[in-house]
Amino acid sequence: MTFAQLLVVFVGWAFLFYLNNRTLRRSELSRLKESLTKELENLFDWLGETAKEKEIEEEDEKELKALELEDELAIKISLVEIRFRQLNDYAKFLLFNPAVLSGIRKIDTEILLKGRKLPQEIHIKQYDILEDIEQSYHQHYFKKSFFASIWLNHKDDIAGIIAGLSIVILVFVVAEVVFG
Repeated sequence: MTFAQLLVVFVGWAFLFYLNNRTLRRSELSRLKESLTKELENLFDWLGETAKEKEIEEEDEKELKALELEDELAIKISLVEIRFRQLNDYAKFLLFNPAVLSGIRKIDTEILLKGRKLPQEIHIKQYDILEDIEQSYHQHYFKKSFFASIWLNHKDDIAGIIAGLSIVILVFVVAEVVFG
């Protein structure tokens, strides 16, 4: 096997390796993002259900239950923040800023325990966070960069150039083998 043949094999293998790793990373990131989005939705569902369950008449107990709810909420938010930081590290870009969750920590649990449903502002925070996650994911993977727009608009031209170069390399390799 000549050097040119080895070079063509190596370049082809490297390109396929790159495409495979890129596809696997993207699918794993998508899976992790969906899992964490679901976990965040479950956090808000839990918050609403817990507020309903802990509704109490006596003021002293209400303060105690509000503190318990606040502690539980802080722990759950911390776990979600850690997972989002890990996801950002895996993604190698800022998919989501975990500091946004700090607004949820400031929820007045006493007011939450007085009502039977989540206040509108909490729902708005939830939807803002989920929208932020989806937008940053979409912008990172589906934005039209310069090279992506060239590929989308001139895919056939690029394929023709690559095919032409492959034929030229093949002719040189065959000529080297035949005329050696």
